[in-house]
Amino acid sequence: EQGDTLRVAVYYNEKVDVTAGATLNVTSTGTDFTATAAAQTDTNEVIFEGVIPAETADLSIVAQSIVGTIADTSDATASDLAISADAASAAETISIA
Repeated sequence: EQGDTLRVAVYYNEKVDVTAGATLNVTSTGTDFTATAAAQTDTNEVIFEGVIPAETADLSIVAQSIVGTIADTSDATASDLAISADAASAAETISIA
């Protein structure tokens, strides 16, 4: 519902660290908006949050690259930031709560 906070969880197959401000685009039939992740450490579930704007309906996550720094916890190697079209539509990979 408009004005509510949308939470999007992106799951990695390894533990990662996230710098504050990593972003994910959310598309809609109204106004597209950005969900932002707070700094997180040693997790495989990266949480992005954004406020649903007015005149927004039919939300979706589409193929894109996450903007920001997400790195493997064990060796600081940059983690994959790309979300494929298949992953964007697969409930097992990305969940919207």
